[in-house]
Amino acid sequence: MTVTEDRIGLLQSNETFGGAPVETLEQLADVCTEQDCKAGEVLIQQGKRGGHLYIARSGQYRVYVTEEGIQRELAVLGRGSVFGEIGVVSGVVATASVEAITDGQLLVMNENDFHHVMYHSPMLAESVLRAMQRYL
Repeated sequence: MTVTEDRIGLLQSNETFGGAPVETLEQLADVCTEQDCKAGEVLIQQGKRGGHLYIARSGQYRVYVTEEGIQRELAVLGRGSVFGEIGVVSGVVATASVEAITDGQLLVMNENDFHHVMYHSPMLAESVLRAMQRYL
């Protein structure tokens, strides 16, 4: 299996990208970079603008909010999970923090590359918006 095929399989495994055509997934796979992360590393910080979308290749990631100094866990994410999409699509600051629980590896897309691919693929835009409605 090639790197691109592995990336496409990972993208297809998540509802955020599952509705996009294979040609679009190939474009997304091409603009991804790989990033290793260490346990305890905060990848997204609540209240700050991110500009990157992450897809977990390995590892576990904790999503949490901090309210009045108290952390409340919202989810634990693993392989195939996507995070950072709200900020990349909407441009708003992060509504939650994401921290690596374990060492892991991520696929990372920057905001500009993601927008470029989405602009040329209405099916991707629809798939992403459908997946994001769970947060509304």
